[in-house]
Amino acid sequence: VTNVTVGSQISGIIQTLYETFVDNGIHYQAEINMPEQAIVLPDELKNDTFLILKEATHNIIKHARAKSVTLLAYVNDHTCSITLMDDGIGFDEMNLHLKDSHGNGLINIRRRAVDSNIILSIHSHAGKGTIIHLDFKI
Repeated sequence: VTNVTVGSQISGIIQTLYETFVDNGIHYQAEINMPEQAIVLPDELKNDTFLILKEATHNIIKHARAKSVTLLAYVNDHTCSITLMDDGIGFDEMNLHLKDSHGNGLINIRRRAVDSNIILSIHSHAGKGTIIHLDFKI
């Protein structure tokens, strides 16, 4: 069992996303607000949060044609809120089944959120980018 704190995980995510987006020519910024005390996440929650953000990042690079991405993370003593926003082409979720992609990335994101009791919202409209928001208790 590894004792990874919320702060160290978010720092790692920020660095990974920065490298990934910059390598793909996408402007990236992050805004983080968290308490100074160390808060340790359960392994499943830690892993699922990372994998949700990794899949979202993959979707942005592969599909969104985004020029800019913003990560917002707010942590307090009891909750964590993470938002990943892009300015890409967005999508109409109702019509995903019409494309070559079957939307497995979104299915995996939703499954991981349910598995770890993460409240997930995905907002996207064609031409207006996408916002993925995670809320969970810590």
